[in-house]
Amino acid sequence: MAREGVQTVVGVDFSKPMIDLAVQRAAAAGVSSKCEFIVGDFLRMEFPERFDGSIAIGVFDYLAEPGVFLKRLREVTKRKIIATFPCKWTYRAPIRKIRLGILKCPVYFYSVSDVRRLFQALGVTRLMIHRIGQIFLVVADV
Repeated sequence: MAREGVQTVVGVDFSKPMIDLAVQRAAAAGVSSKCEFIVGDFLRMEFPERFDGSIAIGVFDYLAEPGVFLKRLREVTKRKIIATFPCKWTYRAPIRKIRLGILKCPVYFYSVSDVRRLFQALGVTRLMIHRIGQIFLVVADV
């Protein structure tokens, strides 16, 4: 996003290794001055102002209560939310569920109606759901 001209990019993740990777990639792309990366709990963080847009990729796979996260995302976003959701009915879903279950890592999958219901609860003004391979890419105007 910073390479495309966004003035300020803020990344939040629980995982310090993921934040370290983001810092490295921002440096390699020459956009470190436009980026801030924070290790923390997005649901408990306070931000000085709302963001024009928010992106949540690879997040909803692991959330038992996706509506809570989406509500918070909506609260901190002025214009657009972009998110991904793993598709419920794919050949890889059961394999992934078993593999991550063995590691005691719950994983969740969604149908189009699940995704639509979650975003309708937010009162979004426009919702686009695109299936790309084994994920739904969602773009919502808030």
